[in-house]
Amino acid sequence: MGSEVDMKHFRQYIVASTEEEAVGLREAVGAKGLYIAGGTTVVPRAAASVEVLIDITRLGLDGIVADDSTVRIGATTRLADLASADAGNSLPLLRKAVMECATPLIRNMATLGGSLATIFLPSDPGLALLALDAEAEVLTPDGVQRLKMADLLKTGWFDPVWLIRRVLVSKQAPGEGSAFLKFGRNSVDIALVAVGVRLRLGEGARIESLRIVVGQTSAVPVVVDQVTEKVLGQDFRLELAGSVADEVCRAVKARNDFRASSEFRTHLIKVLVSRGLLQAALEAGYRDS
Repeated sequence: MGSEVDMKHFRQYIVASTEEEAVGLREAVGAKGLYIAGGTTVVPRAAASVEVLIDITRLGLDGIVADDSTVRIGATTRLADLASADAGNSLPLLRKAVMECATPLIRNMATLGGSLATIFLPSDPGLALLALDAEAEVLTPDGVQRLKMADLLKTGWFDPVWLIRRVLVSKQAPGEGSAFLKFGRNSVDIALVAVGVRLRLGEGARIESLRIVVGQTSAVPVVVDQVTEKVLGQDFRLELAGSVADEVCRAVKARNDFRASSEFRTHLIKVLVSRGLLQAALEAGYRDS
């Protein structure tokens, strides 16, 4: 006979009326509790010990608000809302990632905060926000903290008691370009490799800033700062994209598993980084002479 199926035993469903109440309840029940908003990852995420679901959908944590330079996205904002034209104009990299994430039905339910809190699962929006150097505002039992996305996405570091309130992202400015590319076995499958690029070009196609993030090759997305720092101040050229991609392949140690070999993932990294750099450069105004 096969092994027994690990069944979930949810016993209570509590609708929190305030953020503080939600955090207090989660802290009180410990490992028996779990926040729920979109609910798309509750079953795979919840351990057998989880008995209490804490609904955070009535806390006013949804919505997208923008000023001249920054977009503030509520944690319970649906991914489908981030694919809208208004959000896409300000944050095209995030929009590209959301449009590549799962299926329309999932995007209509899943929330941005849930995709970040579930850090052991692949997160296309999380990789995009890391490439955008975004920040998250979280409520803890000790008060509000503001965290860099790189810290929030560290494996095992995010405390499950913490409640993500909103994400803050800088708008894409003139002279900037971005790209999000992924490769999987089909259009809705978990990617074998995903890449996010954000690039700013100055006069003469000079590289003023560059951020490259590679995902699905390790437990968490990898920011390859040691590679991008070397090309700052250089003029962007097609040959440069290829050499940067080679450097990224050497810097990222692709994992080997049942879904793909490390050699194949390394090949994908080179292809996707090269294409992503060119797409971002063209969007930033580069034209090959």
